[in-house]
This record gives sequence, structure tokens and C-alpha cells, in this order.
Amino acid sequence: MTTAQRTWSTNHIENEAAYSAAIKRNIIGNAQKTWLANTERSEEIFTAVNAGRTVDGQYGHMCYADNFLGSMAHSFDAYGKLTEKQSAAVLKGIDARQVKLEQWAQERTARDAASEWIGEVGKRIELTLTVNHVVTLCGNYGMTFINLCRDDFGNAVVYKGSNDLKFSGDKLTVKATIKSHETRDGVKQTIIARPKIID
Repeated sequence: MTTAQRTWSTNHIENEAAYSAAIKRNIIGNAQKTWLANTERSEEIFTAVNAGRTVDGQYGHMCYADNFLGSMAHSFDAYGKLTEKQSAAVLKGIDARQVKLEQWAQERTARDAASEWIGEVGKRIELTLTVNHVVTLCGNYGMTFINLCRDDFGNAVVYKGSNDLKFSGDKLTVKATIKSHETRDGVKQTIIARPKIID
């Protein structure tokens, strides 16, 4: 391009700021394409880094979480790529999380296999339970709570009713009627009815 052509093109840009922003956007876009094409496991890294982006509910602006992934997302958006060390750090976190998930799955499988039925159907017994999870359902007749619990021996106990027993992680002692013995997804579960919290 000659000096005359360069002068002509810069003199005919109507909005210099918009032009500069467009150039920067193209440079970052090209850097992202190159990084995605040339980085091993780039899709995994990109998905993980995406968790560092949040949207401001009031104004709809994209923000970054105040953590490692937020910092990586900001770098990726600002430069169109991550450095090799940044990519390696994200992959290290992904791999560590996968190992942890597999470990939890094995522990859960072992715990589920050890679950046995408790008591005799129709009898009222005293149980000490830890609430693992409470599922809340809204229906035509109000709220229903499914309380997923374990006793001290790891046996699965389920109470479905209009009351939640307590919060997840809480331990309590109840007197309840054994409603039924069921198996769900290969796990033996004791279903209880009319629990009364003793302690």
C-alpha cells in the first residue's frame, strides 16, 4: 500500500474508535481460533474457563468470577488465548476434579451396595438419621419434601411427606413407622412414614 493509499484510507474512517475496536476484535478472534486449533484439549479448557464468566442480572453485562477461573476467562477474552502455563493449570484442575468425581462415585457405589432394609414393615421404631438431601416438589396440594437420609450404619432411609425433617447434613433422632422396603437403582431403601423428631 502506498503512502497516498494509506493517507486516503485513514482520512475516510468515520468513527476511529469503532474502527480500532473492530480491529482489536478481529485480532482477538483470530487468536482464539488459532489457540483452539493448536492447543491440546482446548475444548475442555474453554468449557472450564467459561465457568469463570457470570452475567450481571441487573444490567446484563458479562462479569468475571473473583476466582481462578474468572481470572482465566478474563485473560482469554482480553488476549484471545491462554499461555501454556495457564492452559496447564486449568487442565490440572480438570484432571484433579475428574479423579475426585471417580473417587466419590466408587465410595457411593460401595455405600449403596452395603445398604440394607431396616425394621419390620408396619412397626414403629426409633432411628438416628443424617439428612443427606432434601428434594422440594410443588404441586396442586402444596409442598412435598423427599428427605434422603442415612442411618449410622449407612442404610438408606427415605421419608416423603409434607414436612422436611431438617437441613442437609443435620443429624436427628426420629420415631417413625416402617412403611415399606423398596429397591431403587439397586439400592435397598427403607421408606418411613409419620416421623416424629425426638432429638
